[in-house]
Amino acid sequence: MIKLLVTDVDGVLTDGKIYMGPGGEQVTFNVKDGLGSKIIKSSGVTLAAISGRGSNYTEKRLRDVGFDYVYLNVKDKLSVLNNIQKETKLSWDQIAYVGDDLNDIECLKAAGVSFAPNDAASSVLKIVDHVTRLAGGYGCFREVCEYILSKEKINIDESFKGSN
Repeated sequence: MIKLLVTDVDGVLTDGKIYMGPGGEQVTFNVKDGLGSKIIKSSGVTLAAISGRGSNYTEKRLRDVGFDYVYLNVKDKLSVLNNIQKETKLSWDQIAYVGDDLNDIECLKAAGVSFAPNDAASSVLKIVDHVTRLAGGYGCFREVCEYILSKEKINIDESFKGSN
């Protein structure tokens, strides 16, 4: 049973594009992924995000949709994942990881179950347990949440009723 769902941000929760303008950087998040986060959290799964980049807006969004752990501007994702695993005292089999690029490979290998969006780097697609139908930033995280809940035989509609 998955108790901790960990994800990268850029390329998973976003489409990986960075828009530059007079106001600085902008990225977009998919509301379906946000609702997926709330649904899986309401079923008792702890959420964590580990990103090589980040901003105050990214942290705010992740907190707003229920992430318990948010680590931004991380150089060594595996060290952070190891610390979360030790703090939560979960076995690796209880941890799922979603990533899309080279800096996620060590975490994908460490987790009990690994996922990647269908537009992930080819080296990532070769090693993960599951590839989503959807691309990063287009609801792939929601797809992962629904997959985990279906494997645990948790009714998504019933689970969500408790998160309102």
